[in-house]
Amino acid sequence: MQNLEKFREKIYVCNRTTDGYCLYRCPEYNLKGFESYGARGRMYIARGLLEARLEIDASLVDRISTCLSCGYCTQRCAFDLTEIFETLKGDLVDAGKGLDKYLQLGESIKENHNPYFKRQKDRLAGIEEKIKPTKGAELLYFTGCASAYQYPTIAQSTCMILNELGPNYQILGEEWCCGFPLIRTGQVGLAKEIAEHNLEIIRASEASQVVFSCAACYRTFAKDYPERLGLEVNFKSFHITEFLSREFEKHQPTFKGKLEGKVTYHDPCHLGRHMGIYQQPRDLLRNVPGVDLVEMEENKESARCCGAGGEVVKFGYPEITLALAKKRIEEAEACGAEIIASTCPFCYGNFKDTVKNTGAKLKVQDITEIISQVI
Repeated sequence: MQNLEKFREKIYVCNRTTDGYCLYRCPEYNLKGFESYGARGRMYIARGLLEARLEIDASLVDRISTCLSCGYCTQRCAFDLTEIFETLKGDLVDAGKGLDKYLQLGESIKENHNPYFKRQKDRLAGIEEKIKPTKGAELLYFTGCASAYQYPTIAQSTCMILNELGPNYQILGEEWCCGFPLIRTGQVGLAKEIAEHNLEIIRASEASQVVFSCAACYRTFAKDYPERLGLEVNFKSFHITEFLSREFEKHQPTFKGKLEGKVTYHDPCHLGRHMGIYQQPRDLLRNVPGVDLVEMEENKESARCCGAGGEVVKFGYPEITLALAKKRIEEAEACGAEIIASTCPFCYGNFKDTVKNTGAKLKVQDITEIISQVI
């Protein structure tokens, strides 16, 4: 447990304190009912591994690998528990005990530069008709793997909005996965290689601003690259809601359409708790003509995780993901919403799957899809 060693003091402080605030609303703990699936239990596991008193078996790997990295425990603790658990995942990988399904994601990223086992040359196939890029533009749109391969309507809608607003922008077909799934599953060495490639092509593009429609990509560039991977980022990173809020304030766009209905906004973990962006998405929705914005009981820093765990938990433990998403969908229905909107492709896809499986009447949309309908 070489990397975990740097957190030894924090782990011991946690074990001595045992206040348990981190367990409150922990998705895994509340779903499973066993403390070993919650933050406090995982910190006891970490101590056991540091002291070589625990054997790394399938059960232990399961307890650590199911962590969603949602950040709820970190919000209620003086320590960054999310970073500790992700470091622990890395030590399991180094010990040859990483979860097989997570390692498969790593293999796909290494071979195909995306976690979906798709061909790199098809990255922009779903959005080519919508792109109006300008080579050398100061603004670069980093599509991300999920928006490019799995949910291209998000990338299409983003391009339509940028086309309408008028800022010149560029898109790089040679972009690779941002590395988010690798960092969340402890495959940090490969993540750094991937990150260095992305930074190199962005530097070569001479873009000074990069915008992301994926909450995970945004978090990775803005936080993980400089803080976790120690890489220099020489451009400004913006989530699409930050960028559009700024643009709308400057230019006051005239909307051509109207959207009738009650909309509730789901705060993605990696945009909300991880990056502190809560207001801009709500401001954008309130600007859309006809939208009646209603809030779920658990919102902003207290918002329930959708259950996807940055897509990786969905890949490794789909039954957990759907069970947690069902709770969020029920919460959205309870506040009278007709549409649940988000700004994360992982939440988007998970909610769509859950609505389909449960027969819920709720419509799932990304904020970019909503805005592109009326702008």
